[in-house]
Amino acid sequence: MICMFFLLRWSNLYGDPRPWTTEALWWRTMLSFLNVQKYPPSLMFLLVTLGCAALLLAGIEEAEEHGIFRGIRNVLQVFGKVPFFYFLIHIALIHLFALTLALVRGQNWRWWVSEFPYGGVVTGHPIGYGYGLPIIFAIWILVIVICYPVCRWYGTIRRRYSILSYF
Repeated sequence: MICMFFLLRWSNLYGDPRPWTTEALWWRTMLSFLNVQKYPPSLMFLLVTLGCAALLLAGIEEAEEHGIFRGIRNVLQVFGKVPFFYFLIHIALIHLFALTLALVRGQNWRWWVSEFPYGGVVTGHPIGYGYGLPIIFAIWILVIVICYPVCRWYGTIRRRYSILSYF
């Protein structure tokens, strides 16, 4: 798939509505080459993403045969056994973090609990509110770390009571 992506993309004949162009700087030419249409997904987008995913999965499978990802697999299985529960609690936790950070920074925390069109997550974010990627990644990791024991606990409860298997 990746070889087909490079061949078709290099030809500029078929597969993406926007042809790539040669730019003054080499890295801009590379970005133009890799800039494929995501919505609706073009053939180029599908070839490169599915090709990379297939290579990644093959690499993970090879590493698992050598026992490299055993610990990571166990952690991911906890989340994989209770995906809807994790989805619900991580959204609530992130919203709570947003409220708390707005309150600590002296910003309008009420905006986060207002209804459209006077605020709320549907309208975007308040003016002056936002963080850089290092902070976002730190919050993301913190949310995962906090959710892990809760998901593990819920997984044990879910195994005991079959009615919870739907959640």
